[in-house]
Amino acid sequence: MYKGFYAHHIVTEPQYEFPDPSGVETRDLTDEEIEADLLRIKELLKSKKYMIVSHIYTRQTGKRYELVKLLERLCARHAIPFFDPVVRSGLLPEGIYKEEALLSHYTDYGHSQIAPHYKKFIESL
Repeated sequence: MYKGFYAHHIVTEPQYEFPDPSGVETRDLTDEEIEADLLRIKELLKSKKYMIVSHIYTRQTGKRYELVKLLERLCARHAIPFFDPVVRSGLLPEGIYKEEALLSHYTDYGHSQIAPHYKKFIESL
C-alpha cells in the first residue's frame, strides 16, 4: 500500500526509481480481503461482461500458484468467469514463457499460442 492505494511490490526495488519506496507497506492480502475485492469488482461491473484472469505460472507450488487456486475457488463460489491461461491452454512447454528474474511472461510464440484460447473464452461470455 502507498498512501492508502494498492501498489505493486516492485516499486520498492531500486531499479524502478520510485521516489518514496520507504513509504510503501508490503504485505500479503488475506483470503478474506481478496474475496472482498472480488465482490467489490463484481458489484462495480454488474452491468458489464468481465472475467478474472490469473497470472501465468511455471510451477505448481508457491505463492503465485496458491493465489491462482484461491482466485479459481472464489470465482467459482461467486459465479465470476475465471480464466487460468495455463489450465485452459495446457501451455507449459518450452518456448511459451520467458523467465525474467522472478517474473514470467509470454514469448512472442507464447502469445501466438495463447491468443486463440483467450478469444474462445471471451466469446463464450
